[in-house]
Amino acid sequence: MTSIDRTAYPTFKRMASRDLADAFTPSDDEIEWARDKSSTDAHLLALMMWLKSYRRLGYFPKLEDVPDAVVEHVRDALNLPASVAAEVDAVRTAKRQRDLVRKRLGVKTTPHRRGASPRRRSSRPPRLRTTRLT
Repeated sequence: MTSIDRTAYPTFKRMASRDLADAFTPSDDEIEWARDKSSTDAHLLALMMWLKSYRRLGYFPKLEDVPDAVVEHVRDALNLPASVAAEVDAVRTAKRQRDLVRKRLGVKTTPHRRGASPRRRSSRPPRLRTTRLT
């Protein structure tokens, strides 16, 4: 069986402190942007977690799936108290934050229906495909 580290679908793996710092330390510009877009410390931490995770993994992980070491590193970089957890209080907030990250990174989403004929209409909503603009 193939190791999870060797699959095409990237995941969090054990990282050395140097790798953690390289991948998840926010820049001053990113911190300023996230503070401007967030209303609470918890939302700030969640937004920054999604920004750094999407940049590293190429998808938005569930916040509870982000390793504690990564959350602690980002929380410390933002100078937030240890009691602040990365969470959002509404589905709308999470969607808005993910849209903000896509916009900042230049990722465009387009509707995509897999395997559907152009003439055939489906009652299901179209799937979204993400592509990075360069």
